[in-house]
Amino acid sequence: MTKLPDKNQHLNAVNGIFAPKFNLGTTTTMAHCKTKTGNKMIKAGLLAAALQISTLGISVQATANTGNDRTQGVIQNNSGATFQTEVGLAKSSMMADPAAALTHAIKAQDLTVTLDSVTQRKESLATALWLQSEALLRTGRSTESCPLLERSLVLVADTGDGTKLVGDLHLALARALKKTGDVSGAMDNLQKAHEIFEQLGEKRSAAMVLLTIGSIYNEAQSYNNALEFFARAIVVYPSDPALELSAANNSGNAYKALGKHDRALAHFKRALEISAGMDSAILQGRILTNMASVQVLQNDLDAAEASTGQALALLGEAGDNDWSKFVWGIKADIALAQNKPFQAVEYIAQTFDGSNIAATSVPFLEMHQIAQRVYRLAGQDALSLDHLKSFERLDGMVREAGATISLALDGTKFNFARH
Repeated sequence: MTKLPDKNQHLNAVNGIFAPKFNLGTTTTMAHCKTKTGNKMIKAGLLAAALQISTLGISVQATANTGNDRTQGVIQNNSGATFQTEVGLAKSSMMADPAAALTHAIKAQDLTVTLDSVTQRKESLATALWLQSEALLRTGRSTESCPLLERSLVLVADTGDGTKLVGDLHLALARALKKTGDVSGAMDNLQKAHEIFEQLGEKRSAAMVLLTIGSIYNEAQSYNNALEFFARAIVVYPSDPALELSAANNSGNAYKALGKHDRALAHFKRALEISAGMDSAILQGRILTNMASVQVLQNDLDAAEASTGQALALLGEAGDNDWSKFVWGIKADIALAQNKPFQAVEYIAQTFDGSNIAATSVPFLEMHQIAQRVYRLAGQDALSLDHLKSFERLDGMVREAGATISLALDGTKFNFARH
């Protein structure tokens, strides 16, 4: 994986050039980017489901269109790269390597400063900041993403509300707001994005809005509604591998939550087939982890062993040690099902190595449940109780946040019903 670049110097450049302070009207304001903490909202990032995969609006094709033809001017840096080259590279690497995408988006930003036309400079900068924000979202830096998106909306405020770039910005801002707990703000921006995309006939972008709505329903534990939006998205735009992968993987998670394990596994297998063509060991490793968790539930332990073995090999190749922790947790579950509690102890220890189990985040929810059983069967009652407490802490957070999201969704169903 590419090392993440430091964003601070670029944020300062944006602050100084194109961040006029005036009322944005209906555009979401900076205050909405802050994490909700006093109204039963979960802390930022915790409800980003551990086993979900999002396209974040970026096609896997290097030739993807920005939707903004007025930024097509040829601007070169010292290496001869053009603005459109960097934009294309940012898009093509976004799903498999968001850190590399962020680097290319920053280079694209640097290339905008020599433009003579103020309008072209603003629109090009807004595009570069949009891509940076998408990369930041994929790397768990949603609070950094929000200000970039809001500044981008300011930059294009005088070009009209109906361009694809404006729709893309609203869609990205919706994802950022969702991750920081502002579901109402997210749905408001999704509504705006969907209306723009419908007017422009941008079916792929409209499908991405539907996928995002599905993910919100998924977090609200309204799984049947989530599945409906995932399926509808692919009907709207069936020909994009990245969208189909996201829908298949996230549908697998929803079916797993509903206890429909055969359907879950079928969707994970389809996601794995698609990911094989994307040259991303990380994506394949994560989907294999999802598959293994279902195979354990089906008591197909040989298949689960094979899936976790492949996942560890792929993630090791990609240097993704963080996700490997979850694979070791599934391996502990397999060992437990094989009546090997002490081997399970060895595996689950790798899941929580270096972690404060009293302060873990939601992605570790299932891991705590496995650990509680592992240590209980191994006769380590104190550790078993500690993990039970952590499981109950995170489970309570998820349930409370799900109920809060459900309430927020109740006020938005009518708006989306017309679409």
